[in-house]
Amino acid sequence: MVYRFHLDRDELADRLGGGLPGGALCIMEGEFGTGKSIVGQRIMYGLLKNGARVTVVSTELTTMHFIEQMHSLDYPIEEFVFNRNLLFLPVYPVLGFRGDKKDLMDRLLNAKKMYESDVIFIDAFSSVIRDWTRALPDEVSPQEITERIEDALYLFKLLNSRGHTVVLTLQPGDIPDDISSVLKAAADVYLTLKLDSVGGVVSRSIFVRRYSRAEKPVADIVPFRVEPKTGLIVEIKSVS
Repeated sequence: MVYRFHLDRDELADRLGGGLPGGALCIMEGEFGTGKSIVGQRIMYGLLKNGARVTVVSTELTTMHFIEQMHSLDYPIEEFVFNRNLLFLPVYPVLGFRGDKKDLMDRLLNAKKMYESDVIFIDAFSSVIRDWTRALPDEVSPQEITERIEDALYLFKLLNSRGHTVVLTLQPGDIPDDISSVLKAAADVYLTLKLDSVGGVVSRSIFVRRYSRAEKPVADIVPFRVEPKTGLIVEIKSVS
């Protein structure tokens, strides 16, 4: 089973195996500004256009800002909100931005409604972990934190076994390397995003580290750019 995200306007789905594997844990990792959210938004919009039900959990955007961001890329999503194929959840307004964050992970993992969709995006999961761990009492040991992350992975893998695909974005530096390694080792799809600037020209690329159960060939590197009112554009120099 594959959740397709093809759009006629770009080649992203063709470069990434034809779609997201069904029942997969997918991780996109990259520094701030590399385009994790944009790539996630492009994939999410393609999924919706191809009939999938999607949940998006955002640690950065309010609902209004999300709608505006999608419109700025010419990815209008109102119809999918109205027909309930898209559930958008801004983390902190929903789960308590001003409240105590020490139970943030519990509230996120127990929000059962958000896990009913075909594909669930959590952007950025590393920010949730960072804010949660900072709010924990000092007596909570690193081992206890790791065990709680493993509980989250168990939930995600349980969802995977039922055909749901979970996409997590991570930002290096948000979380310790040992936790990051646990997450990445469990991933069926692992992508890293990088940004380079040469002579004032900014270049962004998706590097495919792992892509299990792809329906079609997967490119090793997918260079792309983002333009207002156009969205994500795959550069022709992509290689497979």
